[in-house]
Amino acid sequence: MSAINDILADPEKKNVALAVTAVLVVGIIALMIPKKAKVEEAPAPPAKKTKSRSMPVQERAAPVPVPAPSAEENAAAAAAKAAKNKKKKMKKKAKAATTEPATAPTKKPPTTPPKKAAPVVTDDESDDEEEDMRAEAARLLGMQASQQSKKILAAATTTKKKKKSKKKEDAAAAATPAAGAASTEEWTSVSKQDANGKDDASDTAAPSALEPRTVTIPIGSNNPSIFIGKGGQTIQKLEADSGARFDISRETGTIKITGLEGEVNLAVQDVRAIIEAEEERKRNTVTEVQNYGSEGVKAVIGRGGGTIQAIQGATGAKIDANVEQGTVTLTGARDAVEEARTLCHNAVHGEAQDEIELGSRNAVNVVFGKGFVRIREIQDATECKLDIQRGSTKLKLSGSQEAVASARKTVEELLELNRGIEMMIDGSRVGAVYGKSGATLRSIQDKTGAFIEVDRNGDTATCSIMGPPEVVERAKTLVQKAVDGEVELKPGEILEAIDLGIATPAVIGKGGSRVAELEKAHGVKVNVDSTTSTCKIMGPTKNVAAAKEAIEAIAKPLLDAQAAMKEADLAVDAGDSAWAGGALDPDAEGW
Repeated sequence: MSAINDILADPEKKNVALAVTAVLVVGIIALMIPKKAKVEEAPAPPAKKTKSRSMPVQERAAPVPVPAPSAEENAAAAAAKAAKNKKKKMKKKAKAATTEPATAPTKKPPTTPPKKAAPVVTDDESDDEEEDMRAEAARLLGMQASQQSKKILAAATTTKKKKKSKKKEDAAAAATPAAGAASTEEWTSVSKQDANGKDDASDTAAPSALEPRTVTIPIGSNNPSIFIGKGGQTIQKLEADSGARFDISRETGTIKITGLEGEVNLAVQDVRAIIEAEEERKRNTVTEVQNYGSEGVKAVIGRGGGTIQAIQGATGAKIDANVEQGTVTLTGARDAVEEARTLCHNAVHGEAQDEIELGSRNAVNVVFGKGFVRIREIQDATECKLDIQRGSTKLKLSGSQEAVASARKTVEELLELNRGIEMMIDGSRVGAVYGKSGATLRSIQDKTGAFIEVDRNGDTATCSIMGPPEVVERAKTLVQKAVDGEVELKPGEILEAIDLGIATPAVIGKGGSRVAELEKAHGVKVNVDSTTSTCKIMGPTKNVAAAKEAIEAIAKPLLDAQAAMKEADLAVDAGDSAWAGGALDPDAEGW
């Protein structure tokens, strides 16, 4: 019952089955209909003579109404008529050939002439017509079956022409001859009979090579994607090479292959080859975990994932990078994992390593450049990895021998060009160079493009300025102005200068604390030069006046004391002091 359902479900199988059934039915009907014996003209019974003449047979036959034939019926009738005429001619020739030899006349028994008796009509013509119709029906049905067979054979031939390899062509060719021979016998000799008048059963058997079949193959634990491929390339190639249709089920873990015998056999071989290759790959698969640290993992990943993608593409190994754990997991064939491990190591450490001691944070800034632009330019130009650990002044270079050498040369030339100068300034003037929250120092760097670093060491400070010569010269001028207290006045601001004298330390305060308090309290800029004991106050007029009064209040007691000391010294020198004495009285001697 399931076989009948399969045939009815497939349109091609259904058409073939209908054609074969029709042929068999016509053949069975043709055998079951008995041939009518021809009735010879029997002598009419004696009848009385009459004067009336009998009508011709054609006149006495009653006409049979016939419906208007269709185009197909007209074609069939024409073919039947042609066959009938041909058969009549052949019968006439055969009859003439048998009557040619002379034979002895035989006497007919005397008979009483009938009275115009109507001749008995024989069934020769009707028998011939029935036979011709049966033959023509069988021929037309045979033509229909033959056309269906030709369509199937054409489809099979077209499919087999797509075979690309010699092995596949041989497999398809092995089924083709048997299919062709069987199909020719089947569809062209539907009503063929053997010498005994029996139907040849072998002529009506459907060829197995042309019957589509389905094979189900379990894929086990294998990933169905190995049969699909990237973008479906693998399954498309399997279908194109074999001519069979593939249906992959992830739920059942199976592959259904549908097609003709040769197509299915070829497809099964290809699928089994893929499964064997996958099993071999699994047997040779290894997994390694490398610990490079977070920064090392970032180096393996590369900018935009470019490095890790390049390593996977070159080796075929799968790489799983975990930045948080600082690990890189390598999976694949042993050779692929070993090659991937080497490339990951080179990405982190390089084939060769080198170090350059930059010496100062300012030099580090020169190598980095603003926004880290310069270090990226060096890496892109030399293909060498540059790295400076946070808080360190050591530059690490890693990459190929040529890349490391090229990068080292580039960095050394850069440092030589930006060597710059060092300025010694009073420790109390460091705040003037930095400005409020570092505003003055940032302003100088932005205006000149120089890199400035101030390192305070006790009462003195070293100001390092790095950059091209012309940049360094401009920055030096601005730093000196900041040290001298020369600043650009904004509209509405004034500048007042006060000579502090011995009160200079008192106005500055410990570590510049008194100056900071004055600036915060009055909203002015206070610049004290300890070398000249000069204090400059900048800001709005009222603010400057208030700050000046506060500074004078601090300095006045000290300045007054200094003035008194000077007067006392002068009085002593002039002899006007109350403590001054004259020559000793001679009588006082002995006291």
